[in-house]
Amino acid sequence: GMMGPGMGMYGPMQPALNLTANDVKVNLERWIAGSGNPNIKVGNVVEKDTNTITADIVTKENSLVQQFTVDRRTGFFRPAQ
Repeated sequence: GMMGPGMGMYGPMQPALNLTANDVKVNLERWIAGSGNPNIKVGNVVEKDTNTITADIVTKENSLVQQFTVDRRTGFFRPAQ
């Protein structure tokens, strides 16, 4: 057959993380604890679709500080628009 050596050697073949909302929540809680800011906490963390989780950072009074979108496959966080 044509299955020579080197198959799959083109770029990083990392397995998808397939993060759950809970994984994201735990990671964010750890990040906030490490930030030393006592005035913020994790709000709603929701599986928006197959590839995306949205996560809210809120104040103790539950005012939204920042929403992030998280790629479930890579774990990449970015601020939601």
